[in-house]
Amino acid sequence: MDRLLEIDRICFPPDQAYSRAEMLFYLKRRSSIGLAAERDGEILGFAIGHVAGGSISRVITLDVIPEARRWKIGTGLMEALHGEFRSRGASRAVLEVDTANTGAQRFYHTFGYKPTLTE
Repeated sequence: MDRLLEIDRICFPPDQAYSRAEMLFYLKRRSSIGLAAERDGEILGFAIGHVAGGSISRVITLDVIPEARRWKIGTGLMEALHGEFRSRGASRAVLEVDTANTGAQRFYHTFGYKPTLTE
């Protein structure tokens, strides 16, 4: 858990990074899916999602340490997460991404995500 929180704080600014309580909330839900990617015993990234109900699933977070980006870790985590969503009957996935994070938007677009503005 400490490593996940450390990675989340590396990947997101303080006002967006999850607290321990928030991270535990998302991981302990019955509908939660938590995946980690490691190399040589070190966690390099993780993804958390859940099936929100019916055919809808949600990506809660995808975090990969900067040094391991471009190693296809995020791609692997997203593919595994979507596989879990499908195995639980979800056919549609949603997520939130900062409108200023164009790199993340391009990445998610490769998985078929399309922008929808909400208020």
